[in-house]
Amino acid sequence: MSLCEKCGYDLRATDKFCGACGTHVKVSGSQDGNFTIEIENSSTMDSGDKSVVNEINNMSFLSPYYRQEFIKIYESNESYTGEWNWMSFLFGPFWAILKGLWLSAIVGFLVAALLGFISDYLAMLIAVLFGLRGNYLYYSRIVKSKQIIY
Repeated sequence: MSLCEKCGYDLRATDKFCGACGTHVKVSGSQDGNFTIEIENSSTMDSGDKSVVNEINNMSFLSPYYRQEFIKIYESNESYTGEWNWMSFLFGPFWAILKGLWLSAIVGFLVAALLGFISDYLAMLIAVLFGLRGNYLYYSRIVKSKQIIY
């Protein structure tokens, strides 16, 4: 593992961004499993960083909807966290599992079960949170290689 030069966070070979400070990193690997990480100078990065935008556009497994949302999130320096996501609202933890967001799915199931014993209305809070934050959760997993709960 290598460390982020900006904050000292442990980086994996698959990381595109530092999980702690968000600094964009370039990873180059070899067949023997060794890798080196070059951290881009954050002062040269701006909201129009075309390399990351091009990388998002080249993710053919993403639908155009998610590509567009991820670019908006990236270009806003993550101040925009995505628009309302009806699929994540309606299917919550099940949607999260399909998107590879296992941590959010587990927490969503547990909290919904616990709140469901108190009131059905409180359990609906989980669905609303998934609807509001679904796109950002998925962005964090795909672009930053990071699982977050909320």
